[in-house]
Amino acid sequence: MVQLSIVIPHFNRSLLLRQTIDSVWRQQCDCEVIIVDDGSSESEFAAVLSLQGPRLKVMRREDGQRGPSRCRNLGWQAASADLILFLDSDDLLAPWCAEQRLRAAAESRADALVFPVMLFREQPGDWNTLWNSLEGDDPALRFLLSDPPWQTTSVLWRRSTLVLLGGFNEAVMYGDDSELHARALVGGVRFETPANQLPDAFIRRSGSLRITNTASAAMLQSRIQRLRETTLWLRQCKLAVYRTAWQSRYFAECEYLLFNIPGSLKLQRQVLSAWGEDWRPSLRIYLTVTVYLWIANVCRSHVYLLLRIARRLAMQILPSVYFAQSSALEHSPVPESTFRLLRDRLQASHQE
Repeated sequence: MVQLSIVIPHFNRSLLLRQTIDSVWRQQCDCEVIIVDDGSSESEFAAVLSLQGPRLKVMRREDGQRGPSRCRNLGWQAASADLILFLDSDDLLAPWCAEQRLRAAAESRADALVFPVMLFREQPGDWNTLWNSLEGDDPALRFLLSDPPWQTTSVLWRRSTLVLLGGFNEAVMYGDDSELHARALVGGVRFETPANQLPDAFIRRSGSLRITNTASAAMLQSRIQRLRETTLWLRQCKLAVYRTAWQSRYFAECEYLLFNIPGSLKLQRQVLSAWGEDWRPSLRIYLTVTVYLWIANVCRSHVYLLLRIARRLAMQILPSVYFAQSSALEHSPVPESTFRLLRDRLQASHQE
């Protein structure tokens, strides 16, 4: 009987995918792997089909929205197990991952469980850095303020929970995992973080290009799409703090475009238009934001001091949440004793 289904979306990364699959076959439990290809080149797809394993299923997305959300939904809907783990095609599992998670799931009644994961550059254990700290009072608010406490592979899902949520929002490409986690938390899904769990997955942060870090026109539009898709369900939330937090992300997106994307004035206006339609902010808030952004765009290259003054003034008028900063995801190390234990276990697994 399959105890765990591991779903991996893939697009033109077969060399890295092979490493990912190798880490799965080191698991000490009966699991299946479902790879869902998102329209890779024929040579890449042929390389995926050449992968071997006792319970390996390869699917190809033939219809619907492109992107990881569609692929993950196809994968978990085809899964045999009641427990689902989503893994990206360039990331790796620790040899103890499945065993640790299955044991915790057997002892819990939570709808989903969250485990610590670490970053790595070239090989697991070369960087003592967690994805982010799991500590915090309100994970839903952290997701809404772009401070995600966990990421896709951190979560072990019960299939029934995914059915209840409808899975990933296929209209969202950028931040699709954060959208799902925020929607689940606000909707009352019970997440549990089992105590004293060793980090059990490794998220790649090498120099290779990551699809969601590109500034393509499609990706920028997807960022705006995510704002609007989240708004559709968040407007029904009774907690004003969540609604205000998400309204502030429209402003944060404008600042992102202003400072990172040259010639983005048209996109900024698109975001402001969406913000006005979706939330109808007060005249005071709307004028403050639009005047500040107008000054910022005019002065950014020539009178930077005036831009800073305008931002200071905006900070006096707008709610403080508008200027909430994303946490530094890469600066949360595990205790040194835990890191030594992790490296010892990795070394022992390589010697077996």
